[in-house]
Amino acid sequence: MFVEERRERILQKIYKEKTVSVQQLAEVLQTSVHTIRNDLTYLEEQNHLTRTHGGAVLNERSRLNVMKTSVRYDQADQYQHAIAKRAAGLIKPGMTVYIGGSVTHYLMLQYIKQDMKCTIVTNSLQVALDLSTNESVECYIIGGHVPYSSNTVGSMAVKLMEQFHVDLAFINNGFHLEQGMTTSNPEVAAFQSAVIQNAKKIVGLGNHYKVDIVTFASIASLQVVDLLILDEKVSEEIRDGLEQAKVDYVVATGDELA
Repeated sequence: MFVEERRERILQKIYKEKTVSVQQLAEVLQTSVHTIRNDLTYLEEQNHLTRTHGGAVLNERSRLNVMKTSVRYDQADQYQHAIAKRAAGLIKPGMTVYIGGSVTHYLMLQYIKQDMKCTIVTNSLQVALDLSTNESVECYIIGGHVPYSSNTVGSMAVKLMEQFHVDLAFINNGFHLEQGMTTSNPEVAAFQSAVIQNAKKIVGLGNHYKVDIVTFASIASLQVVDLLILDEKVSEEIRDGLEQAKVDYVVATGDELA
């Protein structure tokens, strides 16, 4: 197995499980503990993960922690599916909606009814490509700089987004009661701010590993969110804090997937 392939498989595993052990990786990848340790050191230097005693954990705060699109979407968990399904249910016929390029955003596509006539604005190449086969949906893609994530950003993307007005915008970033919404990349923050300013209603997609997290660049106060969709792993303490801050939220459960 080539070095790049092995490191890609390590990233796949840590993205899915959020934590890995050196011994487990050595057994799965059929290589030495020494080799795995060197791989983890390299990936830590690239800000993909943080080394721990005997293994590593996913670096949620890294502004470089972006995986290949196909890998990210394939590793979706039940919590992301539950949030995606609840979010898709908010889309009504005739609406104009913004959907980004996160895993949860992408999962929403499979829960939008095939005969749902609506307009979707996106900065995700993958989302636009998938929607191109849905005759009921009119899709507009925002142009701009295309980074590794395949989600357009930059000044051109911001200016184009400012020309659109949407009924619903689904935002998937870090959510924190005091620091508000944040993301790991300033260009993404600028684009998301433009989305928020041009949306009638903001819906936050609050996966448990993105709630109570503060990353590099600020987007907006949490109070601009009209509804925050949480998964069932978000703690009661955080839910109580949201209630005290008067942030409306709902909890998407695995039962909704049945």
